[in-house]
Order: sequence, then structure tokens, then C-alpha cells
Amino acid sequence: MGGDFHLLAGSPCIDAGDPNFTFDPDSTIADIGAFYYDQSVWVEDPIDYNIPDTFTCNTYPNPFNPTTTMRFNLPTAERVYLSVYDISGRLVARLADGFRQAGTHEVTFDGSQLASGIYVYRLEMSGSGTTPTTVTGKMVLMK
Repeated sequence: MGGDFHLLAGSPCIDAGDPNFTFDPDSTIADIGAFYYDQSVWVEDPIDYNIPDTFTCNTYPNPFNPTTTMRFNLPTAERVYLSVYDISGRLVARLADGFRQAGTHEVTFDGSQLASGIYVYRLEMSGSGTTPTTVTGKMVLMK
């Protein structure tokens, strides 16, 4: 026995079911003896967040005049400190000091008030429960 069964319009079973039943197609009280089902299909597209696997930092252009972009990759969300020092070890700029999400980040360094020369950047990542990781590199300001 098969087929498509419906309640007649005047049936005493319409809206006489359990009032606590939440899935009723017409948003009223469920019908007695009715079997509701949902034919919708859920398809989830995989999301590619492009999270890097390693902790890196580089600058471009290098040599630069007067600005350079510092790009760093974080494999996990971390607290980040990015500082620039002159060749004698004196701090000349603090470019980042705070929490950053995993991914690729960019910061612009403006050396217009500095003398030509070699500068060193230091990027330190320290997350909860991880050993701090540091990357250093040099960049050349040519005026």
C-alpha cells in the first residue's frame, strides 16, 4: 500500500497534535497523525583560509626609500611584537604590539625621519602556552 495521504480540510486532526512540536510546515500546532519531514540537503563548501604553516617575516622593497612593507605570517593566533632598531641597537620604531589572528599581516615602516643605513627588525611571537619565537632580519634605507 502506498501513496500520498492528506488530511481532509475539515478533519478534526488538523492543528490538534502536540503544541510543543516545533517543526510544523504552516507554523501552527502539529496535526494528529501527520508525519513531517524535511527534504532539504545541507552541503558545506570547504573554506580555504590560507593559514601559513610557518612563522616568517620579510620586507619589500629592500633596499627602500623612504617606506617599506613588512609582511609576516602567523600559523596560529598570537601576541606579536615588531620592532625596528638602528645598527647600534637603539629602538627606532615599534610597529606592532598586540594580538593578531593567524594569517598574513602587513605593516608599513616609514624611514623618512631616519638617516640612510642598515636597520634590523625583530618580530617576536608569543602565544599562550607556546615558547616565544623570534625572527630577525635587516633592511637598508637608501636616500
